[in-house]
Formats: sequence, structure tokens, C-alpha cells
Amino acid sequence: MLKFFLIVLTGILTSCFYFPFNTPLLPAGMNTKMLMAVIGLLIGGMKMLHSSTANIDKSYFVISLYAMVVSLVCGFAVVYNGTTDTSYVSYIMSMWTWLGGAYAVCNIIKAVHGKLSITLLTNYLVAVCVVQCVFAIVIDNVPSAQNIVDTYINIGQDFDKSVNRLYSLGAHLDTAGMRFSLVLVLLAHLLINIQKTIYKKWIWLYLAAYAIIVVIGNMMARTTSVGMVISIAYMAIGSGVHKMLISAGARKLWLSIGTVALLVFPYIVYKYNTDVEFHNDMRFAFEGFFALFEEGHWEVGSNTQLKNMVVLPDNFKTWVIGDGYFNNPVWSDPYYIGEVTGGYYKGTDVGYLRFIFYMGLTGLLAFSVFMCKAAQMAVVRFREYRTMILLLLLVHFVVWLKVSSDCFVIFALFLCIPKEDNDEYNKLVTVNDENSL
Repeated sequence: MLKFFLIVLTGILTSCFYFPFNTPLLPAGMNTKMLMAVIGLLIGGMKMLHSSTANIDKSYFVISLYAMVVSLVCGFAVVYNGTTDTSYVSYIMSMWTWLGGAYAVCNIIKAVHGKLSITLLTNYLVAVCVVQCVFAIVIDNVPSAQNIVDTYINIGQDFDKSVNRLYSLGAHLDTAGMRFSLVLVLLAHLLINIQKTIYKKWIWLYLAAYAIIVVIGNMMARTTSVGMVISIAYMAIGSGVHKMLISAGARKLWLSIGTVALLVFPYIVYKYNTDVEFHNDMRFAFEGFFALFEEGHWEVGSNTQLKNMVVLPDNFKTWVIGDGYFNNPVWSDPYYIGEVTGGYYKGTDVGYLRFIFYMGLTGLLAFSVFMCKAAQMAVVRFREYRTMILLLLLVHFVVWLKVSSDCFVIFALFLCIPKEDNDEYNKLVTVNDENSL
């Protein structure tokens, strides 16, 4: 019973890190990500006292140098342009906050299970995402639950309500979509290799989790489709389908996927035709697929919005070092005399363009190099996960076509998992099976 309680508590803390939110239960200005960073700092401090040495992973210093370059470029852009928008000037601090929170999550998982690995982390992240999806449906259908959440959790959900979008406990809009996408890629990797492990007996639960994240995740944010498409392609290629070289283990995987689809699809069709709210949510979640089926071409409402948001800089200076505005200065800079637009600066929400307008191609390159370096460091540590890690990086760059979120959160977690721990765990869960993929 105590172990179960500790596992649930660990899941809650993992969610507080992965889907942070503001709450009146914490001091003003502190969110749950910062709280986890403080816990990570305390854990690190206690470890140092216990070992009497300051044994800090040198990879943290290396990645900090790259983050510092991002902060310096942003700082120069702000000073050079004479603005007050410091959104990414303190990115080095944001990086360390993510890293501190990740350190806390990984050490708590190890304390509870006595082990630590990417697979264990994936289990927690999958569970967290499923719970977030379930709570999104509960919040949308149970007014009392919504009132409790709105009282103690603040993620700017007034906007979600105004546009009739689902939200959950810190998860909403495209940020949630990106993080769902990252977990779908992790889950795809687990499923590709599941026949090699003791987890193969739980394949039905993993596939059910995959279905829940894909369906409800897309209802919350269609950005989840990025992870859905990449993870399906990953499973197809990883299991040899593209070469028609399908092992017995791969056949089991796709047979299981087909079985789950046959069980889930009729229920979805039934709900779609009998529940007006579910009908509308499904139309929103898979609008492009409905348009393709009904009209013969792919069309999503947000595509038109994105096309209208493609606004390029009209001068050399902006291309190089930006205008120093990430957010709309109309609401924050009393000395702003430029063009007045709705939404973000220049009226664009496209991630690449927002960074260019803020810190130019110089800053965009520095930030891209930082993310690539984080992925490269993860690949060096876990070479057997190379394809998965590169696909996580691909999610990041694809999502930038729509919004300016980033996926350092997942790489921070990887950098806090020692290779020895991961290798030891994999040996424990691996089984000898000739039907393995």
C-alpha cells in the first residue's frame, strides 16, 4: 500500500514538472516547475553533503554554455533595439529550472523503485498524459470539477473557455500538444521493442494509452497530430513494415494495434453520432482528416490562420538581430510607436518568425544549435535510442512551424538519467525471445 501511494505521489510530481501551472497554494511568482527545481536543488545539496564532494555532471556545464549564448544574443537584441521585452534573456535560468526539476523527478523515481531508466520514465510520462486527458474530459463535463480546478490551478484557461477548448491540470493548447507528441514518440519506441521485455504482457494497456493520448490529446490541441504521425511512421519503419521484413514480434505488435483499433473505432463512431459535444470535439481534433474524406483535400481552419501569419521582416537589421519584441509591445511598451496588430508581435504566432522578429536569424540559429546540442548529448549517452531522440528533436522543429514552444523538457530528463542505471535496468527487463522485433 505504501509503495502504491509513493508511485501515485511520484506521478503527481512528474505531472507538476511536465505540465507546470500556477497555484495560490505556492508563493507568488512560483509555479510547480519552479517548486520541482527547488526540490531538485535540495536533493542535489543533500547528495553533496552525503558524499562530501561536489560531483556534478559535466554535461550540465556544457549545455549551460550553449544556453548562455542564447541568453546573450537575446540580451544584445533587446539592448540594441532599446526594448524592454526580456522573454528569453533569462533562458539560461529557465534551462536550469527545467534541469533542476528533471533532476528531482529522476531521483524521486529512483528512490521509489530503486532503479532508473528511460523506460521507467516513459511509463510515468505515459501515465501522466493519460490522466491529463481523462481529467480534461472530466473538467469539461463536470462543473464542480471545473470550479475546483479553476480555483487552485491557473494556466490562463479563460482563453480555453472563450474558444471552447479542452484543458486539464496544467495541460492546454499547443504546449500540451507538443508534450503529448513527445510522449507518443517515447511510447512508439517502447512498443517497437516491447516483445524483448517483460512489459510485453502489458501491451494492451500501452496501446489503450496510445489511443487515449491520440484522440483526446488532439481534442485539446491538434499539435498532438505531429507526434501521432511521427510515432506511426516510427513504428512502421522500426518494425520493418516499409521493407516487408516483418518478424514474428512485429506481427504481434501490428495484430495488437489492429485489434485495439477494431475495438475502439466502433465506440468512437457511436459517440460521434450520439453525443453532440463529442461530435464537435472530434470534428475539431481531426478536421483535416474529415476534410480529406468528405471533400477530397486536406484543410484545417488553422492552416488559413497560419498562412495569414507568415509576415517576413522588411529590413536587413531585423533579419540579423531582430526587433527585440517577442510579445506584443502594444500591451507592455508605452513607448512603442510601430504597427499595431492583434495577437503577438507583427500578428504572427509562427514559432520561427517570432524568434526572428525577437532576436533575428542570429538568435534563431543559437537557439536551434542549443536544442541540437541537447539532443546530441542525449544520443552520446544513449546510443541505442539514437533514432528515438532524433525524432523527438524533429517534433521540436516541426512544432516551431506553428508555435514557439520547445522540447528541452524531455532532454533535461534524459540528461539526468545515468547511462549505467539505464543499462542495468534494461538488462533486468530484457527477456530472451526468438519472436522479438
